[in-house]
Amino acid sequence: MATLYHHPYILMAIIIFIVEIVDAQNFRIRLCVPDSSYEDCLQMSDNIPGTFSCINARDKFECMSLIDKDEADIANLDAEDLYLGGRLYDLEPFAMEEYNGNVYLERSAVIVPRRSRISSIHELKGKRACLGPYNHIHKWNVPIGILLASETMVPDCRGELQTVANYFGDSCAAGNWSTDNELDEELKRTVPRLCSLCKDSSFLPCSENDMFGGVDGSIKCLVEGGRGEVAFTTIETAIDYFNRRPEERDHYELLCLDGSRMAVTTRGCDWAKHPTNTFVIRKSRGKVRSHCNLHYDFHCKKNILLSLERNKEIYLRILQQVFSHYFKLRPSWFDKSFVSSSNITQLVHMPVQQSRWSKYLEFYIPSIEKPLQGCTRRNITFCLSREGEMTKCQQLQKASFARRIRPSIRCYQADSDQTCIKLLNERRADLMILQPDKFYHAARYQSLQPLAVEQSNKPKYGVAVVRSSSDLTMFGQLRGKRSCHTGFGDLSGWLVPIGALIQDQIVDPAGCNRAHVILDYFSGSCVPGAADARINPNGTGVEQLCQQCVGDDQGRHICDLQSGERYSGEEGALRCLVEGRGDVAFLSHQTIVRYTDGRSPVSWANELKSSDFRLLCRSTNPQSTMGRIQFTASDDILGSRHSPLTGRTMTQALITDYHRCNIARIPDPVIATSIYTPLDVRLDALLLLNQLSESFLYHNKNSFRLAGTFRNRSDLIFSDHTERIRSVRADTSLREALGDFLPILQDNDPIACGSDRFYQSTTFVNLIISTIFVHLILNVVFV
Repeated sequence: MATLYHHPYILMAIIIFIVEIVDAQNFRIRLCVPDSSYEDCLQMSDNIPGTFSCINARDKFECMSLIDKDEADIANLDAEDLYLGGRLYDLEPFAMEEYNGNVYLERSAVIVPRRSRISSIHELKGKRACLGPYNHIHKWNVPIGILLASETMVPDCRGELQTVANYFGDSCAAGNWSTDNELDEELKRTVPRLCSLCKDSSFLPCSENDMFGGVDGSIKCLVEGGRGEVAFTTIETAIDYFNRRPEERDHYELLCLDGSRMAVTTRGCDWAKHPTNTFVIRKSRGKVRSHCNLHYDFHCKKNILLSLERNKEIYLRILQQVFSHYFKLRPSWFDKSFVSSSNITQLVHMPVQQSRWSKYLEFYIPSIEKPLQGCTRRNITFCLSREGEMTKCQQLQKASFARRIRPSIRCYQADSDQTCIKLLNERRADLMILQPDKFYHAARYQSLQPLAVEQSNKPKYGVAVVRSSSDLTMFGQLRGKRSCHTGFGDLSGWLVPIGALIQDQIVDPAGCNRAHVILDYFSGSCVPGAADARINPNGTGVEQLCQQCVGDDQGRHICDLQSGERYSGEEGALRCLVEGRGDVAFLSHQTIVRYTDGRSPVSWANELKSSDFRLLCRSTNPQSTMGRIQFTASDDILGSRHSPLTGRTMTQALITDYHRCNIARIPDPVIATSIYTPLDVRLDALLLLNQLSESFLYHNKNSFRLAGTFRNRSDLIFSDHTERIRSVRADTSLREALGDFLPILQDNDPIACGSDRFYQSTTFVNLIISTIFVHLILNVVFV
């Protein structure tokens, strides 16, 4: 069937018509989109020349800020983002999406038996309730939020689950309360009353597979099971259910917020509508303030207000025309950068009475806020130690609240990891995120234990890099050469090469000061921080460890870790190699990829090509698989003599082959807490982390990006490549937490030097026993 794509003249005429409208008003709409939609937006802009300017933002959170600062005009926001944009920036919705012909997605409803005497929402107290799983929008959040906001439900300050369990009688909240199975089971054990009405409560308490689980499970609980006295669902689900069981329809009614009853029909009463997405704009008064400096300049204010109102009309007109034209064509960008889904059937004008965000959201707001009035807010405190993390944490705090993630996040800025460890053990903070080397030390010597781990499909490797022109061909050939390191005590540039040299028996360390490994093996090095007594307290080998460093542009701050040394950090170690100060550089594989083939704007890396460098591999070690080559192909291996067919081990490789040619795979960061953290707080923290992972690493990652660079800085709070947060048991051993990387950390541990390595594979049981002992003592004292 022919479409307008087959009639280019008609298509171009419509586009020109749109462009003429825009040009006549001197308009070009600055549409803000998250980074993941930017390419689609550019394609849209190319299809409709002169209509849209695409503003690339990190996420929708940044879009709101850009609109507020007049660096963008509009953005498409869902209900939760509109709540956030309204609360923070007073953004105004001016157009809304129509979803399958409606201006809502679904409508929350409450069903009671017709014979029931319930005539007020206040009479729901003590009733047997058929709910959905914890945090389900319509079967939990909307009704619980409204009951709390109306002060019908009395809060239990222990938390939301306890509040609901105390308010209703026996209930069934079947479904997944968490995507983490162990956490899901633990949560359900804390409030068994919320599973007591379910069909299969004796086996897997109120699971998704329960008879009363699933989309219409709460209605089945009321109708088929006959166990409940009230069911929370949606009008759409109820109509679908009773269409399949028409003989039951007349026996049930909708309970309205005012206590009245209505039949279960499409015109029935709802408790709240799930609003569709809206396009938002700056509130008028913001622009008036910025353009009309004089308070008595009424003409200016009037003109600006009229202009903004006219802008809304023009924006709406253009959006509607674009929608009408491309609705049937549906190019790839249509549902990605323009509207929210393929179910959108129209863009409609926002009625005046709903043009304020709070009026548009209305009864949906309590589902977000769910206020436990009179209770001290339960928080999980993140302890932060890096510059720039506080700003990200504060944004995360706000975005999390709008997504109903509880407990709330509290951010605490400390000056170092050591301060954070102290705060965790003093119970003034709840969790911190540590690199594996820091976690090893804190878990073994400072009473921390793992709470969760970050996971990524892009593992990090410590590598040894040489120039392609170098005559070095294997890791074991480096004796007497010059080395470039990221920093004294650093993970990829110091601990990894030292551990590998010891494990591969290339060096036989004398004593426990591991700086001697570098001193004895290399002829000269640049190890920033070696001259700092706080980092290298013994002052071991300062002259040789700083021999290849150059300082800043004026030759000052030589060998400093933080104050200008050009060869400091990951970038500096590579630069040290590039500028001929070293024969080999030890760093992470991500750095060499990031600074070659035109990926970096810095001047010294402008001409670097990936072909300018090679990786040196570790020799096969029968005791360990770390750094060992796993052959799957030979086409990218340097030289045929290294083919797996020859039976020889690969000793060098292209820099793109880091997953097979490396010194060590570095474990993902560990989210840690203190052994003195109470079990209920630990459970709260696990619930929070699970919700953060599900929301901002999966379902709502365009709303707020938990991972990725933030304001041009990497690895703030969470690593850039984090794809999931996985909880771990409190008794997880160091071997389980750190895997094959543990021996490298043991070999760099001056305290454990010479001790029995098997000690490290023991669990944290001794720490847990001490925790229980402390709690028992405290209970005895205070009783």
